[in-house]
Amino acid sequence: MVAPAGTVTALTSDVIAGDPDALEAATQVIAQGSPLGFAALPINIANAMLYLCSEEARYVTGHTLVVDAGITTGPAPPPFHSANAEVMLEAGRRVGATHASPAPPGWG
Repeated sequence: MVAPAGTVTALTSDVIAGDPDALEAATQVIAQGSPLGFAALPINIANAMLYLCSEEARYVTGHTLVVDAGITTGPAPPPFHSANAEVMLEAGRRVGATHASPAPPGWG
């Protein structure tokens, strides 16, 4: 299953601009709400569907492929692309911890 969002079509143009032929107006509105900054075209959704139909996706089952430019992740793209590399090196480290957790059995 594919769950698209923000795709420029005659339907979305009609809903957004009141005119099914106003594709440019719909493109601008959808792009403004997209965390990636651009609107999807039907070919973008079709490519996701082609992947699911391909041999490369033969191990993918029972999954809904969300094709929404990250809209479901929140109002802004994840900050990882702009994070300081030193912060990434400290990921998972407990600051101010007074004791170490015991290692799981077999982890020596």
